[in-house]
Amino acid sequence: MDIIIGIVLFAMAFIILYAWGFIKAQRKPQVLQLKFKKMVWNKVMNLLEGKNRIEFKDIINSLDGLELKGGFLSNLSIKVENPEELANSILDEMVERGLLKIHSRGKVISYELLTQKKEG
Repeated sequence: MDIIIGIVLFAMAFIILYAWGFIKAQRKPQVLQLKFKKMVWNKVMNLLEGKNRIEFKDIINSLDGLELKGGFLSNLSIKVENPEELANSILDEMVERGLLKIHSRGKVISYELLTQKKEG
């Protein structure tokens, strides 16, 4: 009888650990996307904090080739393939939150940091 109880408890522990790992694996892509967005946000904020104004092309150049790996024993990774589109989405969000001001002179677009507040 003790052996049967031990086998049942072992099976229950295995099922719980398997379910926990399965759920964690299902959430990994969303967690990785959030980390990547925060990494890009911080990269842009660091660029803007160092200068009064920065041009759009400089932001694109800094984001080109940026990559985030999924971690140990994970084949997931996110890499910037279209830095212009990524920069547009992040900068638009920053402008909507009131962190940036857009300046344009002809075709040259530059951004100015309005506050020193870091978010992401």
